[in-house]
Amino acid sequence: MAGLASNSKRAVEMRAKIRLSYGTDSVDSERQRLLLFGLRQDSIDIRQAGVVAIELPYAQVQDNQYAEAVCAWLSARGIDYHRVVTAKYAKTDLLNANGVMLSINERRWINVERSDLQINFDKTEGCSRCGSGAVLFRYVRIKERKIQKQDGIVALSEDIVLVDRNTRAILDKESFSGVTFVPVCNFDDKPLDWFALQPEHELPRMTAQTRGLVRGEYWKGSDGLIREGPCPQCDKNCHFQTASELPVPTYDYSSIKKKLEAWNIAINGLWCLRTWECFGHTIRDSRTQSIVRLPQPMLVVSPRFFELLFIKLDKKFVCTPVEFINCND
Repeated sequence: MAGLASNSKRAVEMRAKIRLSYGTDSVDSERQRLLLFGLRQDSIDIRQAGVVAIELPYAQVQDNQYAEAVCAWLSARGIDYHRVVTAKYAKTDLLNANGVMLSINERRWINVERSDLQINFDKTEGCSRCGSGAVLFRYVRIKERKIQKQDGIVALSEDIVLVDRNTRAILDKESFSGVTFVPVCNFDDKPLDWFALQPEHELPRMTAQTRGLVRGEYWKGSDGLIREGPCPQCDKNCHFQTASELPVPTYDYSSIKKKLEAWNIAINGLWCLRTWECFGHTIRDSRTQSIVRLPQPMLVVSPRFFELLFIKLDKKFVCTPVEFINCND
């Protein structure tokens, strides 16, 4: 393999776009300013009175001078714009990456109220202060009606990933290891044909070259719940993907190689790991101070795992290429 790291696959080309939106007192005048600046008519989108949106091609994160020039021009005019970056990766792009990070697609997840779900965590493996790093164990209880019409792989709004019996059989046939399949049952303890996916191995922390991640801040909502900021004890929680930049998760190749060897997993084999970083806030009840929701790690899978379950993963997850680089070069 060649590319960013001496033993990594080639970097993935990113086909994406930037959308910049902002308010204006005069839509027609603003349209003329944009055309005079040099923007094409088809890149200007005005669907709502007083709101202008600009859509720009975003060929690569590393080479996007035109879009940055537009942003600088808007900023120089004192315009406070909202920036959203989206990407669409072809299957071949993801298969040529070193790994694939699976983010839950919020438009495809199953929204589960706390009263419809009971999750057991082994908190001895997590941070004693914020709970980050706790792992699923024993069982997951869910109202059966929530998943009875689903199949394959589903993601719950609590950031838990479930696989059905047929999907587990596909993985078992490949002698897949390194993941615990936590049984799922209903509230009468009747076993369901589903299992929660709990990777047994944790990746090292992403490198400083990683882009597209931000840290959240403390805030207390009107619902009586406290969203904690980064934990001063473990620093694992409160990671978020930002909409203003494409995520580029990056790992040190030598560190990954050593860990996979220690776990007896081939780097080009079938693997599913969890990130060190936990995404989302630790959420507490402001009255009791008890934790009501734990931040969860992302799943990072090998290209072989992604290919094996592509049809089941497609559209239900946002799939992002992961890069392995040589940090000592």
